[in-house]
Amino acid sequence: MNKVGAFSKGKIAKSRVAVALVRRTTSHLSTVCTSVGTALVPKRFRNFMAGVSGMSPGGDPRRGTRRCGRRWILREASNGLTWPAVMTAVRHILDHKGHQVWSVHPGDTVYDAIKMMADKNVGALVVLDCSKMVGIVTERDYARNVFLKGRASPKTLVSEIMQRNVVCVEPYKSIEECMAIMSAKRVRHLPVVSDDELLGIVSIGDLVKSIISDREFVIEQLEHYIRGAKT
Repeated sequence: MNKVGAFSKGKIAKSRVAVALVRRTTSHLSTVCTSVGTALVPKRFRNFMAGVSGMSPGGDPRRGTRRCGRRWILREASNGLTWPAVMTAVRHILDHKGHQVWSVHPGDTVYDAIKMMADKNVGALVVLDCSKMVGIVTERDYARNVFLKGRASPKTLVSEIMQRNVVCVEPYKSIEECMAIMSAKRVRHLPVVSDDELLGIVSIGDLVKSIISDREFVIEQLEHYIRGAKT
């Protein structure tokens, strides 16, 4: 094969890989849209998805690299090719948002708990008894077990409405795994625990922000890659 032919073949292969990456990212963004609603997804991503709807899949054999707390890994697709993906762990979210955990005591009133949620702008509070986590109380618990039942929040104790079987995750869990746990257990907040130590708490909002940030990072890399394929 002459040099011109080899150069053209290389450009075609590079473009095909770029298309494959775009297709993969579009699939992830579609999942986010389905999970949280299109209104929560920035316009840039919606336009990006619409612009690549006709592209066909392929593969990318690149090795993984690290950048900005994100980890590139290779996933094997059904056609035997490998896909690059960005994996962010729960610990990266806590490093960004902080490890602060707002808590109440089982003997506190629901009114005090709801007031703290409003003051701290959070949707859930961990229930601690002698520094041990014994439950979690959320805005949903208040709405279903107090408001809808006509109970008085100043006269109702947190222990009466809190969830005792708390679903927790380890700091090394990925965002995708946490989303799956939230969907399966029907919860919106996950305390992060390691060796019985409470490290923080993540909400579904934290996960969605992280997913969108990861996809933005991938899109930026794709834009650079595609521009390189055209030169």
